[in-house]
Amino acid sequence: MREWLRKYWINTKKLLLDSWRSGMSPHKWGLAVAVSFLWGTMPMLGLVTALSFFSGWALRVSIPLVVGLTFAITPIQAAMVVPFIQMGAGWYPFEEGFPLAMSGLFPWLEQVGIWQIQALGAWLTVMLPSAVAIYFLVRIVFFFFVKR
Repeated sequence: MREWLRKYWINTKKLLLDSWRSGMSPHKWGLAVAVSFLWGTMPMLGLVTALSFFSGWALRVSIPLVVGLTFAITPIQAAMVVPFIQMGAGWYPFEEGFPLAMSGLFPWLEQVGIWQIQALGAWLTVMLPSAVAIYFLVRIVFFFFVKR
């Protein structure tokens, strides 16, 4: 496990240094980090890579940087699934008897679907403003390091 973590951080550091040396603008750095953080914390597993790729492509930023940073944030994603479900349950409670289309097929699927909807609601509420703040923070940090 220790060796894996060491390689993980070495590869992440190499990706960041290579992207830094490529001469990306502060705007593109901010977008890449904010989009990576936004998709990297999404409590819906499986869609993150595709969303990262298409976001990088649509915003015309470095796709390897966006996807790589999203993968680097994956441990945070795994740690945030349950807190997002708990926040969503408190912020967006569902009424009893709220029907989901597949609930008759598998009784437990209704509860899992409700948890997923609540987690996504909490994620959007917390992470959209956070991504905007991260964008501006990265630009400020970028300008601070460039001036030195």
